Amino acid sequence: MPIRIPSAGTLLNSHDLLKALSGLWHHHSHTFQAMLRTRLGKSYIIVVNSGTTACYISLKAIAASRTSRREVVIPAYTAPSITLPIKKAGLIPRLCEVSLDTLNMDPARLEEVIGPNTLCVMPVHMFGLPCDMDAIRKALPDKEMIILEDAASSFGSKLGNRETGALGDIGFLSFNRGKNLSTMAGGCIATDETLMYEHMEREKQKLPVLGAIDQLKLWLKLIGLSAAVRPIGYTLLYELVKRYKY
Repeated sequence: MPIRIPSAGTLLNSHDLLKALSGLWHHHSHTFQAMLRTRLGKSYIIVVNSGTTACYISLKAIAASRTSRREVVIPAYTAPSITLPIKKAGLIPRLCEVSLDTLNMDPARLEEVIGPNTLCVMPVHMFGLPCDMDAIRKALPDKEMIILEDAASSFGSKLGNRETGALGDIGFLSFNRGKNLSTMAGGCIATDETLMYEHMEREKQKLPVLGAIDQLKLWLKLIGLSAAVRPIGYTLLYELVKRYKY
C-alpha cells in the first residue's frame, strides 16, 4: 500500500495530547498571554477563541471611539471571511487596490478610498508576507486614524526587527488550524492602547463560554487531526479527510 504524505502538519505525541486535555480543568491562558506579551512587545494581550473574534472585538472597540465613522478599509485581495466580523460589528468594508508586486494593500492607492466616513485601515499580511506598514502609515491623511493589523497568517514574520501583529495600533493573530502557530482554535489581540484594551475586555465578557462537552469535542478533533497528519494515519483516513481544507 503506498504511503501518502500530508502537505503540512505538526505531529503531536501522547504527552502533548494529555497536556491539552488538562485544559478541561486547568487553563494556561495567563502563561500564554505572558509569552505573547514578551514576543510581541505589547502592553496588553487578549486571548479569544479565533482570529475572527479577535477582529470583531477590535472593531467594536474602535467603533466606540469614533461613533460617526462606519467604513473599514481592507485590501481588495484577501480572505473573503474578513468581511464577516466587519459586518457583524455593524460596519462597512471598503476595498483598496493591492500591489501587483506583493499582493498586499497598495499604500499609493489608499487616498482613493479614505474619506470622512473611514473608521480605520486594516492591512492584511497575505501569505505571511508583511505589508509596508510605514508606507501605509505615511499615506493616511489623518495621522490619528487607527491601523488595525491583520496578522492572522503571519505569526513569526518580521518587518526589520519588528514582529507582525505589533506594527499597528491594534493587531490580531489567529491560532486556528493551518496557521503558523496552531492551538487547534484561538486568536489574540495585541495593543498598547489602554482605553481600547479596557473596551475590548468588556466586549470579551459578552462572549458565550465554551462548556465542558464542547471542550471535549474540541479535544477529540485535536486527536483526529493529530492522527490525520501522520503518514500512516493520513493514508488510512485519506478518503475521509481529503474533502477538508486542513
